[in-house]
Parts: sequence; structure tokens; C-alpha cells
Amino acid sequence: MWLQRLIIDLRCVMGLGCEGEEVPRHGLFGALALVGLLAFAFRGCEPLPSTGYTAPISGVVPGAFTLIGGSFQLSVTPLDPDGNAFFDDTVKPEDFTFSDMQVYSFAQPDELIEDAVAVSVDVQVVLPGTTGGGITVPILLDSSGSMSWTDPNDLRKDAAKSFVDQLGNDDFSAVLDFGAGADSDFSVTRLLQDITSDKDLLYAGIDQSVAWGGTPLYDSLCETLDWMIAGALTNPSLLVLTDGENNDSYTCTMQSVIDKAQLAEIPVFSVGLGEGIDFTELQQLAGQTGGTFAAALDAEGLQTLFESMGVAVTKGRYIVSAEATFVNPLDNEGQYIIRGLLTVNIKGRIMQTPIEFVINASLTTDNGD
Repeated sequence: MWLQRLIIDLRCVMGLGCEGEEVPRHGLFGALALVGLLAFAFRGCEPLPSTGYTAPISGVVPGAFTLIGGSFQLSVTPLDPDGNAFFDDTVKPEDFTFSDMQVYSFAQPDELIEDAVAVSVDVQVVLPGTTGGGITVPILLDSSGSMSWTDPNDLRKDAAKSFVDQLGNDDFSAVLDFGAGADSDFSVTRLLQDITSDKDLLYAGIDQSVAWGGTPLYDSLCETLDWMIAGALTNPSLLVLTDGENNDSYTCTMQSVIDKAQLAEIPVFSVGLGEGIDFTELQQLAGQTGGTFAAALDAEGLQTLFESMGVAVTKGRYIVSAEATFVNPLDNEGQYIIRGLLTVNIKGRIMQTPIEFVINASLTTDNGD
């Protein structure tokens, strides 16, 4: 009888008919309690973050942006509570959603300029190797003089070592630098540690990087790629860090670097360090070779970036292509910061990760649109 009474009270509260009876106060409270219980029982249907699961973003490559919006591509790796990557071949773009997207001033990073909306349009799975076995990822470090003030405490060395820590038992790396002279086999590059899986040797090679000289970025990338190609490395890719734009190359251009990497199928993962520097070419290098790009405004941010890069290179990643639209057009051309939240839903596991990247907004795209 009590259940029948509660159902009648619930129907009355919901406006479905009281069968000619007035609902007593205790009946109203009982009906509302049932509503609360039902809501509690079904709350699990809402997508809530899964405990212990993470999805680090290893980099974002912005495309062309105008005053009304543009495109971007990000790399993200879902990890279970044990740090193992997991992927789903049936994943769809709608499994990657963006929220709280906002545009901030580049000059005043806390100044909100405009709201934005972003939608995923494509997703690809990129695994670390295609022929079995491990991977080989040389590290090319900037040892130009500007590092003495962009990274006076040598934090890049700790960050590079954290990348080495991500390597598996079957993985290999090497350490090279530019800006501080050259070895006999190179013109502008030093080989600080040859190909090895010994992490202690790699740490020692990283510690040999210095801070003096110019920035022969293009020439060093060219001869590093040539060295990698000649070595017939297994599942090769390249990680490069620089804090400036090229100013000391004479034989290579960025386009020739991109062409060389594309022909050899070597993805380049690039990291830019510093404020007020145009990293457009590094973004193009990463985007056009199958790598990714990340930027740190100061050396303190390198540790997280190198760790995330290490996860992407050694464990694989999703490459998510997305389109962003500003709620209202921006007033001026120039650099802006886009921030928001990425929600990833893989195999029923929900992961949320903050996203932040810098764009160059222009009046029109390169093709005049």
C-alpha cells in the first residue's frame, strides 16, 4: 500500500494527476525523496573523469588563423593508472571535445579577449613503431649563447634527462648540439653521445651541452638528419630544442629540412623556449613531418613538455585535428593565447586535460580567404 501511495503522490507532484486527492505534506516529501533517489541512481550516466586516468598533451600545431578563427592539431596520449597507453581503433572525432575555450592577450596573458568554440573534425592513431622492435630518437639541443639567459640554471638538461627516462628497454637515443662548434663529421654540430640505450651515457652527453655561439638551426637539422639516414636507424624520429630563430645557417633552409625529413619519413618533435620569438617555422617542421610542437615561455616549463613528448614518442598518440571559431571577431592582428579544456572519452574512460597554445591571427589566410 505504501508504494502505491508514494506513486500517487509522485504523479501528483509531477502534474500527472492526483486522482482527486490532495497530497499531504508527508506525501510531498516522500515523492521528492524518490525523485532525489532516482537522480542519485542515474547520476552515473553522466561523463565523469575516471580516477587515475590521464591524457597528457604533447604538443599543439596551430594552422592558419584569421580574426574569426582557424584550425589546429594536437597530440594526446591516454594513460591508465599504471602509466600504460591505451588506444581504440573505433575512436571518433566526437570522442574529443573542447570546453571553456577562450582567447587571451599575448602581451598580457591574464587579459581575456574573447570566447571561442572548438570542434574536433578528424583523429588519427600514431603508434611509436611500424616495423617492430624499439625506436631511435636522437636529441638535438641548442647550445647557443642565448641559453645563458633563457636557461641560466640549465633546466633544459634535467628536462632532456626526463625524456630519456621515458625510453624503454628496446629504445635508443643519442645527444647532439649546435652553436658550440662542430665535430669532424659535421660542420655546425657536435655529437655528444652516439646511439646507445645506456641512459647513464645519455645523461652524461646531455651534461656536455653548453651556452655560447650562434644558432645554425637549419644547417644542424640538415646534417643531423643526414647522419640519421646514413645510420639506417630503427623507427627513427628526432627531438629538437631551441630558444631562438635561425641566424647562422648557410647551406640549408627550413624547407630543405622539411623536405629531407619527409623523404626519410622521420617525424620531428620540436620544442621552443622563450617569449617574443616566432616559432612558426618550428611549428611547420613538426606539423609537416608528422611530429608535434610545444612551447615553453620559460625554462621552468620544459620539464613537463619533455615528459609529455617522451610519452608521445615512446607510447604513441592520437593526432586530433580541430576547428576553432571566435564568438566575436578579434579586433586586431597579432599573437594570442588560446586556453581551454580537452575532454577525452576512450573505451568509456573520461580524461580531462587543460590546453594552451599561441596563434598568429591575420586579416586573411595565405590564399586570400
